[in-house]
Amino acid sequence: MKKYTIAIRTDNMLKRVTKITSLSDGGFAVLSPYHTAKQGFLFKHAVDYQRTLMPVAENGLIVRYSASDRVKLSYHVDGFVQFSGENPQTIISGRDPVTKEPKGMGYESYPLATPITSGPSVGMTIWGLDEYLDVGHSKNSEHVLVFRQDKMNCVDHPSVCNGYTVGIFVYNEISDLSKVVTNNRFKRRNYSIPGSPYTEFVAYLPLANKSVFLGVIVQRVRVNFPTRSGFILSAPVERKSHHGSTGVVMQACYPNVTRILPVDSLDYTPADPNTPT
Repeated sequence: MKKYTIAIRTDNMLKRVTKITSLSDGGFAVLSPYHTAKQGFLFKHAVDYQRTLMPVAENGLIVRYSASDRVKLSYHVDGFVQFSGENPQTIISGRDPVTKEPKGMGYESYPLATPITSGPSVGMTIWGLDEYLDVGHSKNSEHVLVFRQDKMNCVDHPSVCNGYTVGIFVYNEISDLSKVVTNNRFKRRNYSIPGSPYTEFVAYLPLANKSVFLGVIVQRVRVNFPTRSGFILSAPVERKSHHGSTGVVMQACYPNVTRILPVDSLDYTPADPNTPT
């Protein structure tokens, strides 16, 4: 199984922030087991990717749950995405064997054979590096990819950038891989800033599924959250809701920085074996 750790190096810190692993069906999972937060807020809402700011409003939430453990985002090869427990049997997940509907929080996005090309498939927003784990000894099966802060693109002015975004892109054709360079990086042109395209280096992550590989970019951004540290994990857009720049996405926020109360819990409770059926 392919395992990668994304780490960020500043002048005085080297921190693990994100983990990416291959799934047995050819997909991949993204999680952040390196942060101290355990209590999370999971929600689904409509977005417009043309907007720079997309505030989370209570009346705009389609569903909202709490979770008493950290989750991972699984992106399966057929396009099914869901949040499940970082640890087994902690979060309600999977599909109903009869209806095939998600038991917990999930939906159908784009299959990895026809991935999203307008931007990253999976994203994370990260802030407060001091509450993430240091990079120490790594297992032989794990690759640590270090992104240096002084080499990152700044979406805002460097003096106000106090957070990071991790963009995870799915590629399924070798033609997408224009040129592999040293340290498993390749170049691509970024056109996200109108009139100001620039060349950036993307980390190259092959998966167990040989027809798919991932590209990872870390950028500096300005954030304004009420907690010193945390992360937001964002899923790819729901396919049936995707029209142009708009669609529905689900996100996991650790800790809950929205100040919105959840309606229900995704915590998994094992059935009592003494309860008659």
